[in-house]
Amino acid sequence: MRSVRAELMLRWFRDGRKTLAVGSASASEGASYLVANLAVLFAQMGRKVLLIDANMRQPYQHTVFSLTNSAGLSDILAERVSTIQVRAVKAFPTLTVLTAGSPPPNPAELLARPTFDALLSGVEVGYDIILIDVAPAKA
Repeated sequence: MRSVRAELMLRWFRDGRKTLAVGSASASEGASYLVANLAVLFAQMGRKVLLIDANMRQPYQHTVFSLTNSAGLSDILAERVSTIQVRAVKAFPTLTVLTAGSPPPNPAELLARPTFDALLSGVEVGYDIILIDVAPAKA
């Protein structure tokens, strides 16, 4: 995992990029586990990390970090809440998680809205690294 982190630092984040989406072809391939571990590893380096759970059909990050899954990404994109509700991970002071939120009937449509782009642009100012856990290509 540390080798993956090092390669990402050299090849992706070095050029000024801050955001990386991680997904898989099929469910149960471990992409959510991978992105959670990467978030921890970057936080251990002292980087300010935001992990966004954008897998709204099968959210996982709230379970990994023992967080509540209310007022999350889907609620922001559907404009049910007005502010971003990130949750701190106690063991890692520089790691916060934006959970998936309430299960929506149309997750792909929510992610395609300009609101998602605006959200990402807005949070880039406050974080060094933003990791997004996305749904698998095949459900």
